[in-house]
Amino acid sequence: MESTVEKTDSLPKEIGQLKEEKGVIGMNDEGLRRGRSQAEQEQKEFGMKRGVKEKRNGEDEDGKKEGGVCGDAKGLRMVHCVFELAYCALALSYFYSIMEIKEEESVRLIAPMMYALCACLLMYLITLMLVCRSLGIIIDILLLILAISTNFYEIQIKYQIPGYQEAINHDFLNISRVLKIIMIQRNASNFLHKAGIILNSRDKGLSRKETVTDMISEIINYLAKTNREFLNKRNIEVITEGLYYAYGLSSFQEAQNSKRPRLTEEDSEYGYRHYEILEEEENLEQDNQVQLKINQYKEDLTDEVVDSLLKKISDFDFDIFQLKEATKENELVTIINYLFEANNFYEKIGIIKEKFQYYSVVIQELYNPVPYHNKTHASDVCQSCYYFIQTLGFREKGNLSAMEECSILLASFIHDSDHPGYNNLYMIRTRDKLAIRYNDKSVLENHHISVAFSAMMKSPKTRFNENLSNGEFDTMRSQIIDLVLATDNSTHFSEISHLRTRLDSEDFDPSGEDKAKICNYLIHIADISNPSKPWKICQQWADLLCTEFFFQGDKEREKGIPISFLMDRYTTNVASGQIGFIDNFLVPAFNILVKLLPEFEQNNEQMRENKKQWKSLEKDLCPEKNTQKCKKS
Repeated sequence: MESTVEKTDSLPKEIGQLKEEKGVIGMNDEGLRRGRSQAEQEQKEFGMKRGVKEKRNGEDEDGKKEGGVCGDAKGLRMVHCVFELAYCALALSYFYSIMEIKEEESVRLIAPMMYALCACLLMYLITLMLVCRSLGIIIDILLLILAISTNFYEIQIKYQIPGYQEAINHDFLNISRVLKIIMIQRNASNFLHKAGIILNSRDKGLSRKETVTDMISEIINYLAKTNREFLNKRNIEVITEGLYYAYGLSSFQEAQNSKRPRLTEEDSEYGYRHYEILEEEENLEQDNQVQLKINQYKEDLTDEVVDSLLKKISDFDFDIFQLKEATKENELVTIINYLFEANNFYEKIGIIKEKFQYYSVVIQELYNPVPYHNKTHASDVCQSCYYFIQTLGFREKGNLSAMEECSILLASFIHDSDHPGYNNLYMIRTRDKLAIRYNDKSVLENHHISVAFSAMMKSPKTRFNENLSNGEFDTMRSQIIDLVLATDNSTHFSEISHLRTRLDSEDFDPSGEDKAKICNYLIHIADISNPSKPWKICQQWADLLCTEFFFQGDKEREKGIPISFLMDRYTTNVASGQIGFIDNFLVPAFNILVKLLPEFEQNNEQMRENKKQWKSLEKDLCPEKNTQKCKKS
């Protein structure tokens, strides 16, 4: 049997560790000798007591196998090590839960881990009952049980109960997350320290308090990237208090008496001050990036290629892909600012130019790099709406005011901001949090509106509407909301039916009662008008749309839900899909618009030519081609 008394050579290290933990500085040689002597005495007493216990548990004194559960130090250390590893596994599952993972498969990964950890906990509890009765360990066990139960509760809310987005701000969920953070830092970090893997604070010579403040900074940095809505002053203070208690900076008795650790005002404000500094740094970085994009736009206006493209902005054959290349992917900022300046909305309406330019960059950055519903598509819809207003004469036909024209362009500018690359049906079927928030009604359209107006109101730098009266802004906002909601394809056929009825009625008035409905219809047609553009542009858009469709189909297949129409790469013929879309979806819609704006017949004719091209490609664009593209990508 190994001796339980350590060699005295290790004592200086132990005393050095004790000095570091207690914050003792400048101990003289006399104190060091007294500390050594006291430690030796404690080691001897512990060894004598341990020796008696070992003899009682053993079969004999000759070193045969001892009885009892974990009777020797090595066995007990092994059990502790196993349980600490289980703590680390639990910490990993907590990180998965804290991060906003949208995949339902994560539940299947976390739940079995929880059951396994419960089994580990039961074995560990039995072991502890046989070898010790430490109040501290019992408290740790209770904390772990509570952490597991709150984790199950959060998963249930997140994936099963409607209204998760409303419940996420509930105090219980916040406490649950704070508890997870504390448990992660207290148990996983402690184990890694014991294993000698993390020694950062020691290498830096930090005190316990400095170590805790470092941890608070790291937690806030992490949450700022993954779960920013959780960061508010109250929650940051709770995190700070929890970590101070977990690292022994206030005694258990003090925590019981005062219900909170003993913190100075400076201590409790540390985390929030760090978060404010973090936000200031992010804002400064954003300001720099925004200014670069604005400067790039101003420089592009003097570029001959960009200038020649923008002069054709109201033309039928305008190529947005050329503008994207010429502006180095700054096309949305370029097109919306150019249209605002060309129509002098700054003076006519009172929009603040500098703030709108800042806002235009913020919105451009909100568009995700998905294949189709991205900033290039938004730019294309902006141009198409302006083509209807300027070239096809809807400005005069509808007697549009500057405010109405501005609202149409703004709506087309923001109409797909923060689009995830999946359609409404997918969001509803997967019970996405956005579908829960908007009750399965125009899910993405409502989200685009909310994101865009939130970005406007978030900072004084983006509030370009400050010179507008409350009434003017309310009118503009109401118009934009109706226009973006009109881009929901689920209302396509009902809108056609309504407009056909109105066009045939004697009291049809495009500049009066029917104006709002026609404006909504125009932005909807602009949103789906790619098949009526010159063949080269039409083909590019079709390829991008199918790429996005097939990504959704692949995701639906993985999740085991029905694959949406035209989104199965193994059965969809791209050319046939485009022909069907033209015949069943676009022809009835375009015929209505031709009655209102006869010059739109040019688009109708081009669409018929494009249909012939798709007909000639039907055999070449078989489903096997889709799978080959998938393998290449």
